[in-house]
Amino acid sequence: MSTEVEAELMTQLKAAMRAQDKRTISAIRMVRSKISEARTAKNAKEIDNDAAVEILRGYVKSLEAAIVEFRANGVDDDDENIIQLSAEVELFDPYMPKFKSEDETAALVDATIASSGATSPKDAGRVMGMLMKSHKGELDAGLVRTLVDARLKG
Repeated sequence: MSTEVEAELMTQLKAAMRAQDKRTISAIRMVRSKISEARTAKNAKEIDNDAAVEILRGYVKSLEAAIVEFRANGVDDDDENIIQLSAEVELFDPYMPKFKSEDETAALVDATIASSGATSPKDAGRVMGMLMKSHKGELDAGLVRTLVDARLKG
C-alpha cells in the first residue's frame, strides 16, 4: 500500500526524470528506498503516512547532521557536498511537520509543569511524556527537553 507521501514523491520523481535532474532523482530514490526497507524489515509495522513522514524526518536529520559535521571540519558552504545536502533538505522541507514556535512551546511546558505538580529534575520524563503525547507531531522534542530541563533544574 502506498501512502500520500510516497505518491507525492513518485510524482516529483517522474518530473525530475523528465527534467533529467539527477540530484533530485537520487534524493527521492534514497527516501523511497528507506521507506521500502522499513516496510520489509523484520517485525515491520504497517507504514502509514505518519510513519513515512517519520522516516523522511529521520533522513533529513541525518542530512542536517552531515552538514554540521562538514562545517565543523572547516568545509565552506560553497563546497559541492554541502550544496547537495542543503538541496536535499530543501527538497524535503515541504514534507516536514511544522512545529510550534519556541514561545508557544515554552507556554505549553510551563502549563504542563504547573498542572502536573512537577518540581524537580526527576519529574522531567513525566512532563516530557505528557507534552509529547498530548501534542504529538506539534512539538520539537529537543526544544521541549531543553525547556523542561531548564525549568526543573531548580
